[in-house]
Amino acid sequence: MKRIRTVPILLVPILLLLLGTVPNRAYAGGAGESAVSFMTIPLSARASAMGNTCAFSRNGDLSGAYLNPAVILGLEETRAAFSHQTGIADDTLSSFIIGKPFANGVGALSFIYYNAGEIELNDLTDNTRTISAETDYVLSGIYSRKFADFSTGLSVKFIQSSLVEEFSASAFAVDIGVLKYSRSGALPALSLAVTNLGTKLKYNERGEKLPSAIRAGIVSDVYYNTTAAFDIIKPLDGDMKKNIGLEYEMAAGTFLRAGYQLDAGINAVSFGFGIKFQKFDINFGMAPDSAMNSRHILSMGFRW
Repeated sequence: MKRIRTVPILLVPILLLLLGTVPNRAYAGGAGESAVSFMTIPLSARASAMGNTCAFSRNGDLSGAYLNPAVILGLEETRAAFSHQTGIADDTLSSFIIGKPFANGVGALSFIYYNAGEIELNDLTDNTRTISAETDYVLSGIYSRKFADFSTGLSVKFIQSSLVEEFSASAFAVDIGVLKYSRSGALPALSLAVTNLGTKLKYNERGEKLPSAIRAGIVSDVYYNTTAAFDIIKPLDGDMKKNIGLEYEMAAGTFLRAGYQLDAGINAVSFGFGIKFQKFDINFGMAPDSAMNSRHILSMGFRW
């Protein structure tokens, strides 16, 4: 059943602060404040199931571009992926990305949409109206190519945000990433990315920072059909996070995944699965959303 939150209209200024600046602590994890905190939530079901790690694959990982834009290098065919997830407060987060290989690299376009749900506003005369608490979208252009022994990537983003249907703001941001594979061109591989560096969102006179972060990680084959990933994430205004993830291919095209966020407290475990069949793939992940709740993300992909 859909929940609608009721808020006295006099509390709208406080609501704006809560919606626009309080990060999702299971992912952002910091004491600082930043706007559009949904941008810290993994949009890849595979990465979400593996503890929010950048567990890229050697033949290109389209949805992994949200964590490091360099990971799409290696795509050998055009791919598209769609993801959808829900949180504890009836908020929804959806994404669509399409990538295509070119002569000198790989390019991709992405669209992200976030809706924080609905609230009822009560005025002093006891009249009520239902409005959208927060709606945001992000348009991105992504490009990755090889430089020397490194895979590099750049994502340029336009962000539009609206709070309680009255206040809006926009910003520009970039993600910059690099990968380094072993000399054989296979795993293990190292990754480094800086995400959401950009301008501030100004809903009024006050500018709100984007949730910028530095992410470093390693991915390696550790055992028969098993891949492990370890990431360190440092929000520029928050505490460092350390995440680990595992993926086991139990049969051809069938994967089981699990992860653990070392600094997330009692609700730190994530898990999921993936299935590849001919030109299609489907992935599911369940990951911490708060101290006692989880987010569910489903993604589907197609290649041609």
